[in-house]
Amino acid sequence: MVKNLFKLGVAGSFCLALATCKKSPSPTSVSLILTAPVTVSPTRATMQVGDTLWVEAACSDSLRDFETGRRFRVQPQDLPLASYFAIHKLFGNGQPTTANASAFRVVEKIGRAGTGGALTGQFFPIYDGHTYRFRFGLIPTQPGINAISLLLMPAEGESGLEKNIPALAAQLPPDPEGREQRAGIYDLDYLINEGKANNYDLFRKQTTIDPETSGLPATSLVYSRQSTFTVEVK
Repeated sequence: MVKNLFKLGVAGSFCLALATCKKSPSPTSVSLILTAPVTVSPTRATMQVGDTLWVEAACSDSLRDFETGRRFRVQPQDLPLASYFAIHKLFGNGQPTTANASAFRVVEKIGRAGTGGALTGQFFPIYDGHTYRFRFGLIPTQPGINAISLLLMPAEGESGLEKNIPALAAQLPPDPEGREQRAGIYDLDYLINEGKANNYDLFRKQTTIDPETSGLPATSLVYSRQSTFTVEVK
């Protein structure tokens, strides 16, 4: 009888342990599209050979998520970033573009900048602990219509996308069900002139595929509409 009571006691304790020790819910994943504002001026659709197009920013290290508007602090020690510009020469609707960064001279004012090949150049903002700053000029040496795109990405390249970044995840609250949220980068974008004064109509007239009717994903539309500045050099 004592043995049976002992067995019942052990069994009861075991069942109680199972009932009280619930498995922790699996974390959820959040993909962020982080954006940083930048100014390109002058904003008019034409300029002369030898004129200067200024590219500059003094933006907070709290980058805005494009989808939710939520801000995330991004410091170099947590997520090193790399900044590039790419320049395509446009020849009219239906015609292929050519790389044209080598047709521009670069003037450095704040941070470093320079061309790195036929298509692209790189610039290096200065970070003071709270703000990323840069200012450089692009001076065209040849006439033509140019689409100038600004690119922001993890310093390690595409391999840095989508993986969990603890410093960003720490800035997220639990989801509505109380689960931990992990944060990865889906995309990073510079937004030129708040996406409003970048001569997008000129870009659409000159491109082979109309971004508005082609069914491109949202991130490609952001790149075309807001991360690219188009100007005709005369």
